[in-house]
Amino acid sequence: MTPQELLAKLNRDIPVSKFLGFEFVEATPNRVEIRARLNENINHKGTAFGGSLYTLSVLAAYSLVYLGVECEKIKTNNLVIQKGDIQYMKPVTSDFDIICEFNGVEAYQKFYEDLARWKKVREVIKVRVYCQGVLCAKLDGVFVVQL
Repeated sequence: MTPQELLAKLNRDIPVSKFLGFEFVEATPNRVEIRARLNENINHKGTAFGGSLYTLSVLAAYSLVYLGVECEKIKTNNLVIQKGDIQYMKPVTSDFDIICEFNGVEAYQKFYEDLARWKKVREVIKVRVYCQGVLCAKLDGVFVVQL
């Protein structure tokens, strides 16, 4: 699936994604990077709105897991975030990047092996938000996939 196809899928299935002013820089089963514009996500202080940072972080993690499910040819429509904890460390003052990746090949393989074996997997997916190369927020999202 190309980044453009993934964006179209999100826009269709998760309509709020149409309004968040972002694009995929990279979209693979191992790594997702989103570039988002401050303009569409700005708050009254001239910085990124926390709700936008949270939503975009969840979309990045969802996309990572969705792409893995597709790559591994797993048939399920049951992929959800169960819990999300976000820390806002610094204000986001310009366009920003959101990066989400598995912690190595072993973590990726274990995730999908556990899903095949147990028909359900629950895993913390870590997402980082950067502005001008500085870490500004981080999300730990518990994602559940069930067959």
